[in-house]
Parts: sequence; C-alpha cells; structure tokens
Amino acid sequence: MAEQSTPKKEITSEDLPKKEITSEELHGYIKQTVNKLGPNVSKEQKKEYAKLMVKIFEKGMSPKDAMEISDEMVAQIYSYAYSKFSAGHYSDARELFKVMLSLEPLNADFATALGICHHKLKDYEYALYCYMLGTFLDLKSPVCLFYAYDCYASQNNDVAAGVMLCNVIARCGSEPMYDHIRNDAQVRLAALEKRLVEGQAAMINNTAA
Repeated sequence: MAEQSTPKKEITSEDLPKKEITSEELHGYIKQTVNKLGPNVSKEQKKEYAKLMVKIFEKGMSPKDAMEISDEMVAQIYSYAYSKFSAGHYSDARELFKVMLSLEPLNADFATALGICHHKLKDYEYALYCYMLGTFLDLKSPVCLFYAYDCYASQNNDVAAGVMLCNVIARCGSEPMYDHIRNDAQVRLAALEKRLVEGQAAMINNTAA
C-alpha cells in the first residue's frame, strides 16, 4: 500500500513576512530588474527606466504621471479609442484601452471601457475581470455590475446572473440617477426568478413521471 503524503499546510497571511521593504532594498530590486533588459538596451535607456520605476514604486506615482503624460494627451488617446470602438473595431479599441489602463491603473472608466471591448468580442472571462476591477475602483456605480450580469446571462449562467442583478439593485439604492438601471434590473430579475422556478417545477414533474 502506497504511503499517503502529508497534506500541505495552507499558507495564510499570517505566514507571510512582516518585514517592510526598505528604500535601499527597493533600489536594489529595480537595479536588478533593469540590468535584465539585456545588451540591446543602452545604459541611458536603462537609467530612464530605473527613474520611472523609482517614481512608480517608491513615490507612488501613476505610470502616466511618472512619464509626464498630460491629461490632454490621455484625452486624445481616449477619443481615438472611442472612435475605433464606435466604428466596430473592437480589437483595436481594446488595445488602446489596455494602454490607457496601464497608464492609470486606478481609473474605473478605463477598466469599464476595456471590459466593454472584451464583452463585444465575447471574451467574457476578461470582460468580467475588467468589470470587477471597475466595480472595486468605483464603489458607487452599478454600471459594471450590470454589464457583468449580461456576461453571465450570455453564458447561460442564470445563478451568477441573478446574483449580479441583486448587487445592481442594492448598489442603485434610492439614487435618482440610477432609477433606469434599477428598474431594468428589477424587471430582469423577476423574469429570471420566474424562469428558474418554472425550470425547477418541470424538473420535479419529469422526475415524478
């Protein structure tokens, strides 16, 4: 009889190192990372990359601010991406919104826009990831949750779709600006619940027969 292996202990947050990284250690990690860029990257380029990484990881700047990209330039990129999306070029728009989100990782609008592009391309897994990111970045808006509902509905996942609708309604609350979304979600949830109940009843009848 084969010897059973000992189950591995689950790693929790308590097992993680408590020591905070020092500025000196961070600079060391950045130097190691930059040196791995290889001989095709000049010393000057490596220095510039290192400066950017210090601004982002030590000073907490967004990549956009670290690279000194203006709001006007971001607005131009957004406008171009939106024109691509409006023309039905969803793959092109997706790549542009990816760049925008990488420049401003905490921008809920960019996360939502990227999610919509994936949604249009039926990349539901990635769309849901972006929608959940947008939901956490903007804790008041129900929009991403509603889009997430549609992703699950498109995959015939009624249970998850119902959960999303419940969350949409809860987040809308009594806010007048979300009246339309809340009413739409309530109608869809009622229809979904009816369909689920009817499906369960049919299953029971078939089993009894």
